[in-house]
Amino acid sequence: MATDSFLPPSGTRDFLAAESDVRERAFATVREVFGRFGFQPLQTPAFERLEVLTGKYGDEGDKLVFKILRRGEHEATGEADLALRYDHTVPLAQ
Repeated sequence: MATDSFLPPSGTRDFLAAESDVRERAFATVREVFGRFGFQPLQTPAFERLEVLTGKYGDEGDKLVFKILRRGEHEATGEADLALRYDHTVPLAQ
C-alpha cells in the first residue's frame, strides 16, 4: 500500500511505460498533422518574471499566479521575483 509521501502531488499523475508510449504516439500524430499545415513547435520556460504576470488582470488574475521565491543571497527575504505561467499568452506575445 502506497503512503501519501509516494503519491504524486494533487492534480498530477505518473505515466508508466505503456501509457507513456500511447501518449507519445498520440503527440507524434498531432505534431505531424499540425506540421502539414505549417505550424511550428514552440518551447518556452514554464516561468516568467513576476511583474510580467501580475497587475494586469486585477486581483482575480493575480490569484492564478504561483510565485517562485527568490534564490541565492536573496532567499531569506521571502520575496518572489518569478512565477509559473498559467498559459502561453506571454510567450506567444514575445
